[in-house]
Amino acid sequence: MTSFVLKIIAMVTMVIDHSGDIFFPILGNNTFYFNAIGRIAFPLFCFMLVEGYKHTSNLKKYMLRLFIGALISQIPFQILVVNYMQAKPFAINVLFTLLFGLFALSIWNYKVPNKEEKQNKDIDNNKYSFTINDVFIWIVKIILIALLIIIASFANFDYGNIGIILILAIFLLFKKGKIISKIAFLIILIGLSIFNYRQAIIDALPWGITFVITASIVPFIFMCLYNGKKGPNTKHGLYVIYPLHLIILELIRHFFMV
Repeated sequence: MTSFVLKIIAMVTMVIDHSGDIFFPILGNNTFYFNAIGRIAFPLFCFMLVEGYKHTSNLKKYMLRLFIGALISQIPFQILVVNYMQAKPFAINVLFTLLFGLFALSIWNYKVPNKEEKQNKDIDNNKYSFTINDVFIWIVKIILIALLIIIASFANFDYGNIGIILILAIFLLFKKGKIISKIAFLIILIGLSIFNYRQAIIDALPWGITFVITASIVPFIFMCLYNGKKGPNTKHGLYVIYPLHLIILELIRHFFMV
């Protein structure tokens, strides 16, 4: 599968999820299957974000596109998803979660500029030794990433802290050709899904397990089928489709279903 195919799957399952919440309460409030299908979308978006991070030629522009898309999406997200679907006072849309995940990746990979080459190079092993300065830098990195996770959680980001942790897990563990690391990632993904949908598991066990499967095992299979190729260019697809489908669904709900 190319990145184009994965993005299409993610966007289609996302639209199915939100459409079910709009159309099917009218037909008996049976939205479970649509919501379950929708669980496939977010892990795939996270996966493609990591791939985008690895291959982007301009990280600042990548972040700017996400930020602009998140700003544009916030009002329709608040009106439709939060006020209507979730009945919450306020939440922040998933593009901000992806943006924070991108920040976390940037922090993790950040290298402090140094005019001089490290002088304490291990000649025998041809490796750099680990200094006190390195320890301090990693402590700062971990603190900054932890702050991003805390903000995403307490500011009620869509998928919140789980989203940022998932993005980091994909980056660190989902390596091409490394089966053990992929299995470790799958275990983490299942664990995050169980934690995220724990209430659904408690309330209705068969349905909750379905949520876990469609949020972890199904996306994992799609990730494993990724062939590393780009396919047709969809650089701006998510930034257009995400707010546009929310606006269209809200217009349908407002004018035809109220």
